[in-house]
Amino acid sequence: MDATPEELAELYRERWKVEQGFRSIKSDLRLDYLRCTTPDLIHKEFSAHMLAYNLLRKIICEAAADRHPNEISLKGCSQILLAFLNNPDFYDQMLTAVGSHVVGQRPNRSEPRVRKRRPKSYPLMTRPRGVA
Repeated sequence: MDATPEELAELYRERWKVEQGFRSIKSDLRLDYLRCTTPDLIHKEFSAHMLAYNLLRKIICEAAADRHPNEISLKGCSQILLAFLNNPDFYDQMLTAVGSHVVGQRPNRSEPRVRKRRPKSYPLMTRPRGVA
C-alpha cells in the first residue's frame, strides 16, 4: 500500500497525539514513577491509576456537552474533582467547571524528547542510618 506524503504526515500527527496523550496520563496521574517494588503491588498500583483515569474520563465525557472530550483538560478535571470531593451535592456545578477547562488547539505542535526527572546530587546511602 502506497501512501502520499500528506497521508504519512497526517498519520505521524495522529501518532504524536497518542504519544502526547500517554505522556499526559503519566504526568497528570503521577504514573511516571511507580513506587511499589513487587510485581503484585505494581499491578495493583497501575490498576488504581487506570481506575482513576477512567473516572476522570467519564466525568469529562459527561461535562463535554457540545465538545469533543479530548478538548477538555485532564489535569483541570482532576484538580476540580479534588476541590469538589467534599461537596457531592454540587455535581452539576462540578461538571460545568470541568467543561470550562478547554485545551487550546495546537496543530503540528513540536515537543522535545527530553528527560524531566533529574538525578539527585546526593551520594547513595551505603551504610545504615544509625552509622551514617
